[in-house]
Order: sequence, then structure tokens, then C-alpha cells
Amino acid sequence: MSEDLDKWLHYYNTERSHSGRYCFGKTPMQTWLDSKELANKNRLTNCILQLKRQPEVFFDEKCIVFINDLTNQID
Repeated sequence: MSEDLDKWLHYYNTERSHSGRYCFGKTPMQTWLDSKELANKNRLTNCILQLKRQPEVFFDEKCIVFINDLTNQID
């Protein structure tokens, strides 16, 4: 049963096109991959806005982890 579910999930997310909102006929996985860059830009923007609003706090833990991840991707 587990193997059948894994096969179905793979098909559902990576092979069949989807007519849902924002998918525009792409697979759910492709829609998610296409949105990663936009999501990262929004997270960075939110971290910068937080820094401007509360410079004494600097970044919260999530922003620090996020910026470290970005830095590691560049290296």
C-alpha cells in the first residue's frame, strides 16, 4: 500500500498538469520550484524591513538562518 501511495504522489505532483490557481497547466512541483525564487526575495525583503523597523533587534533567528543559507548558496 505504501508503495502504491508513493507512486500516486509522484504522479500527482510531478507528472500530471494541474488546473489549480497559479499552476496554469504546470505540475504542482514545477509551480513550487518556479515560486522558490520569488519566495526567497520576499523573505529577504521582510528581513530588511524588520532591520529598518527595529535596528536594535537586528534579525530574528529565522532571518539569520535564511541569510546564512543564501550566503552558503553563493559560496
